[in-house]
Amino acid sequence: MKIPTHAAVFGALGLSASVILAASEAHADAPVVDQAFSFQTIDWTGVSDTGGTADPKSDWTVQASYRIWGSFPDRSVLLYILKQKGKALGEVRCETRSIYSSVLKNGLPHLFAEGCTDRKLKVREPGEYQLEWHFIDGDTDANTLLGTDTMIVRAAPRYDLGATNRPWYPVMYPDRNGELASTVLYQRTSASPGYLQPGQSPRLSNGNGIDVIVQAAPAYSGDDPTRGSYVRCRVDGNPVNLKTPWTFGPNSGTTIDAVHVSTGRGIVAEAETPNPTGNPRLDKDSILFRTYYLELPLTFAGGAPRNEATDIGKTPGAWECEWRNGEGKSLRTFFFTVGADGRVAPHVEQTAHGLSLAPGAVYIESLVPAGNPLDVRTAPAALATAAFAGRGLKSTQALARAKTVTAVGNPLPPKYQLPAAPAASSGKAKR
Repeated sequence: MKIPTHAAVFGALGLSASVILAASEAHADAPVVDQAFSFQTIDWTGVSDTGGTADPKSDWTVQASYRIWGSFPDRSVLLYILKQKGKALGEVRCETRSIYSSVLKNGLPHLFAEGCTDRKLKVREPGEYQLEWHFIDGDTDANTLLGTDTMIVRAAPRYDLGATNRPWYPVMYPDRNGELASTVLYQRTSASPGYLQPGQSPRLSNGNGIDVIVQAAPAYSGDDPTRGSYVRCRVDGNPVNLKTPWTFGPNSGTTIDAVHVSTGRGIVAEAETPNPTGNPRLDKDSILFRTYYLELPLTFAGGAPRNEATDIGKTPGAWECEWRNGEGKSLRTFFFTVGADGRVAPHVEQTAHGLSLAPGAVYIESLVPAGNPLDVRTAPAALATAAFAGRGLKSTQALARAKTVTAVGNPLPPKYQLPAAPAASSGKAKR
């Protein structure tokens, strides 16, 4: 089995020694796990009906994503064992895709699974669950334990309008409040796909890009709080002019400060509570967790820099970039350090505490402004233990930044009740 060292994988990207150091030496000669790629959602089956008699269930199945970097034999696969309180509930063998350098043309092969599920492995209760991930070698069937992700499933209450607000079976959803601090900066080469789009060619600008993956809990409806996004940046406290003339051969223009924003993974659920006034009969709270993919107006040298973006390597030092919307309201402030080699240096969370990310990816601290228009709910206490699929934050710096997050809204759904007994049904079950 060919499993490269971190140095080999990161070196294929042409990254400097400081970036290669982002992977702990303790993990040498092992698959490079991408802990920022991990994602779990659930397929909630709702209420079923059997033979005209209501057989209510709140069954759900896990849908999980995971990625490792390296060259692996054909027919190698990823699998996970779903556990609760140390007890194995079942094993799921994933339909695993291998991406080779011939596909990406960047010498960075990897193995990944998206939405991996087994509909026969049904669970009914909310609570904390673990996904223990394994790599199975396609040549030898050798089993390598990769790590464990944690998923917390919540139950959002529902009520049966046709039975005078009788409690009904709850909606199940994964709680991602703890991911608010899981911010990643990705130094994307001109030949690489987007961070969360393996094997695809996303509609991103040509040339090397600096992308940031942000987790948030926005409102389900209303105006888009990210519309008109742009950034203001400083280096060592001094403003950076992001709008400067550029010339490349016969072409010329001015660099930009605009941020291209796209949305990726999301979790949606709806909690219902009876309205004491009776009008409306139910109050509904939509619970949304969303991943935002930001293409910053920044680039780096080597390969194909973007003409319209500012080269971070020309101004090494301590950077801070404030992400604002078109109304000038602050959404986040990102903090990172650019080294003398012109690349973003890995955070101590990676170098000293073992956070494992993709080649070119760096954990960055982010300030979540109090009262910002993007987040309608936060759970500050969850950040230290639940970031990065339950890995949590370890470094003093990351933990200190997480403590600056203020509590907003209600991060937990109201308590749910189950109906006293299954109700008879002359037709199809509700919902």
